[in-house]
Amino acid sequence: MNAELDLAAVSFDYGRQPVLKEITCSVAKGAIFGILGPRGSGKTTLLKCICGMLTPREGEVAVGGVTIRSLSRRQISRLMAFVPRRADLGPACTALQMVMMGRTAQQGHLHLPSRKDRTEAEQALADLGVRHLAACPFNELSGGERQLVLLARVLHQGPRILILDEPTFHFEPRNQFMVMEIVRQLTLHKGLTTLVSLTDPHLAVRYCTHLTVLKEGRLWKTGATEQGFARAPLPEGCGLDASVENAPDENYAVLPFQRRESR
Repeated sequence: MNAELDLAAVSFDYGRQPVLKEITCSVAKGAIFGILGPRGSGKTTLLKCICGMLTPREGEVAVGGVTIRSLSRRQISRLMAFVPRRADLGPACTALQMVMMGRTAQQGHLHLPSRKDRTEAEQALADLGVRHLAACPFNELSGGERQLVLLARVLHQGPRILILDEPTFHFEPRNQFMVMEIVRQLTLHKGLTTLVSLTDPHLAVRYCTHLTVLKEGRLWKTGATEQGFARAPLPEGCGLDASVENAPDENYAVLPFQRRESR
């Protein structure tokens, strides 16, 4: 596997409360790498350790063989971008201005956006299907709209690695598949490597090329979806007595797992 990202025995504590316990895995270039598990399993903390927002107590995170600890915030921002689960209110600005801020970390606060910056920011909104929100105050948008604007912002930032913490959190079930389809298309057409945390195994097995299952801060299982998870029961960490099966549309689906009765 041609790894873009490597985690080696990553552990993290909040004070005396252990959250992550020796997480080791690799993420291939171009993958949609799903981190699956119930809330409280350590998914968000793991993503923040990966992008340098938190520093592991033990272990290392490396991109292309270079450890995150050795990089500045500006260098990290050129490599990866993080979209949080909750799109909290930001500064008083329009959606377009929020997107244009995506390059601030790389260019500095004194950089004045050019006409090209504006055009590319507008295109990022268009890629997400929210070009019509460009002039709207960001703080007046719905949670789902803010999430899409923030996703456009990180695309405008131009990272190699996209990190999404439960991107479907603000959306109704019928729109969650739409969001994940956008993520899949962006990953493919922008040449990204995407890490995404999810609580819904249906979304995870349908859209993620690779999966890691966490439970109580430990790695339960990791691997390519079609090899390590297909036609097998999901690990207990998913919280479902279910298995991953082939669907008619050549994707995968989560179905109730029929355990054979012992005789």
